[in-house]
Amino acid sequence: MKILILFLTIFLASMVSANGLVIIGDNSFDIIKEEGIDTEFQVTIQNQDSFSFYNIELEGEGVAEMQEINRLDSGDSVNVTINLEEDEEFNGDIIIKGEYEASLGASNITEIIEVDYDNGISKCNLELIEGDTVIWQNIGLDEIRLKDSDSGEYFATIQDEENYSKIFSEPITLEYVAVWIIPFTEICTIEVSDDEGLRHSSEYDAEINLNLTIDYQETEIETTFLTTSYSLDYNQIKTGEYFSIKNIGSEIARDIKISSDWISFPDNEDEFDLGAGESINIEYKITPTLSTTNETDKTYIKTIKIEGNFQTIENNISVYIEYANLDNIVGSGDVDYEWWKNAFNLLCLDYEDKDDDDLREICDRGEDYYYNGSRGSGLEFTEESSVLFLEKYGEDLIEENKERKSNEEFKTNISNTLEEINSRLGIVENETSSANESSINASNTSIFLIILIASGIILTVLVILIIKQRKKIDMETKLGISGGEYGRE
Repeated sequence: MKILILFLTIFLASMVSANGLVIIGDNSFDIIKEEGIDTEFQVTIQNQDSFSFYNIELEGEGVAEMQEINRLDSGDSVNVTINLEEDEEFNGDIIIKGEYEASLGASNITEIIEVDYDNGISKCNLELIEGDTVIWQNIGLDEIRLKDSDSGEYFATIQDEENYSKIFSEPITLEYVAVWIIPFTEICTIEVSDDEGLRHSSEYDAEINLNLTIDYQETEIETTFLTTSYSLDYNQIKTGEYFSIKNIGSEIARDIKISSDWISFPDNEDEFDLGAGESINIEYKITPTLSTTNETDKTYIKTIKIEGNFQTIENNISVYIEYANLDNIVGSGDVDYEWWKNAFNLLCLDYEDKDDDDLREICDRGEDYYYNGSRGSGLEFTEESSVLFLEKYGEDLIEENKERKSNEEFKTNISNTLEEINSRLGIVENETSSANESSINASNTSIFLIILIASGIILTVLVILIIKQRKKIDMETKLGISGGEYGRE
C-alpha cells in the first residue's frame, strides 16, 4: 500500500510540474560581443508537457536567431544554438515559443472582471477560446471607461455598480486599460484563440534572460560651444541654442548619449550614432525650474555630459538667474498672471518632444490663451481645455513620479490659492447682489462664468490631491508651486 501511495505521489507531482517548453540548466546569460564579430551560445530545450509542440522558434526578430524546430514530442530534449549577429545592446527576455494541436470546441465560459479605482482590475490577462464571454463589473463609486490601447478608442463606458458584457466570437488579441479621468491600470491583455487547429499559449513558452553588451571600437570626438554663459529670468526658457559634435576618430561613434540638468535636447533625446569624420549640430534648451526668492540672484553651473564609445566629455554651462521676489508670486496664494505663467511653463516642459497630441494642443496655444485678466480669478477654462488640462496633470505626474523639496509648503500654497479663489467669488457675489434690476441678467451671467472658472480650478487641484493620496506619487514636479530645483537626470 505504501509503495502504491509513493508511485501515485510521484505521478501526481509529475503532472503538476508539467509546464510546456523549458530551458534545462542556466537560462540567464551575460554576453559581451565584439563589434562586427558574430557570437553564439547554446541552450537545451525540453518538452515537459504531455503533448507535442510544433514550429518552435524565437519570438520576434533582430536581437537573436535560432533554427526552427519542426516538432518536439513529450519528454524529448534538443540542443539549440542561439546566434547573435547584430551590434545592438540588449537586456531582457527572449522568448522561445511553440504551437500545439487543440480540438477544444467552444467552452462558452464567462469570466467576471471586477474594476474599481482603489484596487485596479481583478483579472488583467486572460486566455480565452472563441465564444467565451467577459463581464466587467464596475464596483467603484464613479463612471469608468475601457480604452483599446492599440486604437486609442473607448469601447465601453460603465456607470458605477453596473456591468459591461462582451462575447468574443473570433480569435483576437485585445490590449486595454481602465480609465477614470486618467488610466489607472496597467495594460491588460485578452487573447482569444481558435477552438481547433494549432494553437499557441504563452504559459508554455520558454524564456532566456539575455544581457548583451557590445564592445564597440573606440573613437574620438570634439565639441564646439558658441556660448557657455547665460543670464535668465527665473521663469525664462532659453531656446534655439546650439553646439556641435564632430567625430574626429576613425570608428563610428556609437550610442551617443547627451544628458544634463535644466538643459534638454529636443532633437536628440534618444541615443544616436555619428560616423567617422561626420559632425552634427545639437540644439539645446535651458529651462530653469525654481520657485523661491532665495534661489534667484545666483549663478548655477550645469554640466552637459556626452557619453559613448569614446572618452566622456563634460562641458559646463553657466546660468545666472536674475533676482525675482517669488514669495509674492507663489507664496501669497494670489492667482495672477505670474503664478499662472510659472505653472503653465512647468506643465509644458519639453512638450514638443512628447508624442502627445493633447498636451501639444494645450502648450501650442500658450498661457495667454487660457488667461483672462479681466475676469475675477484671472483664469479662463473652456470645457475642452479644462478636461485636457486635468488629464495631462494626472498622466504626466504619475509617469514622472518625482519629488519636490517641500511637500508641506506645496499644501499650504494650494490652500492659500483656494482661499483666494473663494474670497474673490464671495466679493463678486456681494457686488452683484447690490446691482440694480436692469443689470440682473448680465450679473447672473458673470456669476455663472466665475463659478464655472473657480469650479474648474478647484476640481483640477482636488483631483491632483486625490491622485497623490491614492497612488502615493508626489505631484509637485510640474505644477511648480513650491520650492525645488529640477532638471534632467
